[in-house]
Amino acid sequence: MVRAGLRKPPFVEIQQWATTELARIGGEQKDAQTAKSFFEQGDYVKALELCRKYPGHAAFEAMARSIGDEQKILAGAQAGFLAGDYAAVGKLAGTVSQAKPPLAELLRKAGEEQKTFDELEKLKQANAWQAVAVELNRLPAEVVRKKPFVTVRQWAQAKATEDEQARKSDPAWLDADFEKLLVWFNVLKPTDPKIRTAAARKETMLGALGPRSKDYLRRAESLEEEYKKGGWLNQNDRQKLLNKLKETIRYWE
Repeated sequence: MVRAGLRKPPFVEIQQWATTELARIGGEQKDAQTAKSFFEQGDYVKALELCRKYPGHAAFEAMARSIGDEQKILAGAQAGFLAGDYAAVGKLAGTVSQAKPPLAELLRKAGEEQKTFDELEKLKQANAWQAVAVELNRLPAEVVRKKPFVTVRQWAQAKATEDEQARKSDPAWLDADFEKLLVWFNVLKPTDPKIRTAAARKETMLGALGPRSKDYLRRAESLEEEYKKGGWLNQNDRQKLLNKLKETIRYWE
């Protein structure tokens, strides 16, 4: 009689309600676990989608607030990274689990760029602006546009301009190459007093040239033009020595 009574409409309704409620609670628990898993993986979009299915639910609303807080932190860290403020990235990252993929990837990229910048700073301290320029040219455009890299590029460009101005005011950079040519073609001995650069004093006369003679002739003519531009051609017998050098190179052809 008891079992038969449970099949009456009031009891059936209660059973249906209980079954539905259990299914609801089970689905809610499953969504809560899934949302938590997404949150722990840093997949904030999927986690929030599940939380929004349960408006007014304290646990899901609390998780949604935590997600929002972490998204703000991550956004701040990303903004710092895009600006080249690597210290800010590290500071903000310390408030969130660094194991979460979005933050872990951001920290990896920021660390690599910081390391690259530190290497450039070492080159800068060594006044190696040419090496800095070379390394900067190897970097992606989105990196060199960041403030720290812009600053070091401006320094390298300023040093390049400074060196260029120095080259224009002093023919020493031309003399080093010119004196090597004079020794190579036996126009002057390496011990001659007119040979003043240490590198040229270590050189010796060349052997047979073959087709390379035209390259050396163009090199001599280029030196002549540079001396002429700077107003140095008629100093220290440069014109006389250049004429003799060119004649010797032609003779060796």
